[in-house]
Amino acid sequence: MELRAQAATARVTGRCGCGCPSINLEVDRTLPVAVVADAPVAVEADVPGGGLIVFAEEGHLSCLEYWSTGDEPPAAFPPPDRIRVG
Repeated sequence: MELRAQAATARVTGRCGCGCPSINLEVDRTLPVAVVADAPVAVEADVPGGGLIVFAEEGHLSCLEYWSTGDEPPAAFPPPDRIRVG
């Protein structure tokens, strides 16, 4: 619940230097802090040939990483219908 509230305020503060679409996030720090069981990994999702990881630092969303098993980094985030959380 807390991470969803934070997501509504998230803004991009930086990008990965390798060319992939991974982004650093900043959220409203006045919102409630989330308890993340697998800190700093808040959520993981699979996509064909890779995956997405949402990171939280000190209970606040901090990064959305898109990793790939391919030789080249992905150029853009996958379409939502290809993301499988589970």
